[in-house]
Amino acid sequence: MIVDKLSNVSAACKDNKCKFSAKSDTSGKGLDCISIFKHKSNPDTYYGLYHAMDASISNFILYLAESKDGLTNWKDIRELDKFASQGKTWTNPNGDDIVVAYE
Repeated sequence: MIVDKLSNVSAACKDNKCKFSAKSDTSGKGLDCISIFKHKSNPDTYYGLYHAMDASISNFILYLAESKDGLTNWKDIRELDKFASQGKTWTNPNGDDIVVAYE
């Protein structure tokens, strides 16, 4: 279940009391395999690393998006890499650094 895989989320989500129903970002791209995280520089915003199929290259592109309303709406921030998928993030305990890995 996606809630079990989220890091640094509110207590409500950890207790299975929140719902993640978003299926796409504001530009219509699917949020496939989204990895959700927070950063202490902006504690009220969730960030998501996800991939979406791009028919023009017949492959995936890795994107970064943000949600300022508690995981409901996702605004795409930028494309990170073409021919990339399965993004995963890890945040160190002090919240300063984020490690990103992907295929």
